[in-house]
Amino acid sequence: MATKKPTAKKTTKSSKDQFGSRKSTGSAKINAALTTKPQSIEDLAKTTGLNTSRVRNHMKWLLDRDHISKTENGYKVKAKRKASK
Repeated sequence: MATKKPTAKKTTKSSKDQFGSRKSTGSAKINAALTTKPQSIEDLAKTTGLNTSRVRNHMKWLLDRDHISKTENGYKVKAKRKASK
């Protein structure tokens, strides 16, 4: 009886953006559209071509992880913090 050779594990890692989303996903499109200027969910949906429900859910995900802030005018990326020495 022939023995099977163990299969090689895939070692390729997909590239990710600054928030940890794979670059080929809808989340990455939303992340790329975010700026330091507040934008509404509707504006982000129009920019990315995604529906407002998808954008809203991703905004909640980013808010929960403290990547963005919500203002009365919309959502924006938080300013980068400088590392203390």
